[in-house]
Amino acid sequence: MDAALRTLADAGLALDAAAEALDVQPQEVGVAEERLAEVDEALQTLRDRWPELPGPARKVVGPAGKELRERREALAKRLPKRRALSEGTPEAPDPEEDQAPDEGPAPTA
Repeated sequence: MDAALRTLADAGLALDAAAEALDVQPQEVGVAEERLAEVDEALQTLRDRWPELPGPARKVVGPAGKELRERREALAKRLPKRRALSEGTPEAPDPEEDQAPDEGPAPTA
């Protein structure tokens, strides 16, 4: 159970760091995303260990994990949506771009 509690604590600290990144330095979205990824890993670790946990440990880890997941989802909703810089169509490649500058035009037969 000690490992599960450490995992919960680490996930809680990562959530706090993600919230701070969003509150204090909104331009640091990448930091928040990294911390949320750490929480995802911690929650997956707890899911993987769930079958091994005894009943009393499950009574502690289950509700705490649920709270972490809910906090994680609330923070994820605060992340700005990623958007494409432009929605134009790509330009067709220019055949002359593949030619070295000193080659000149292609010979004709």
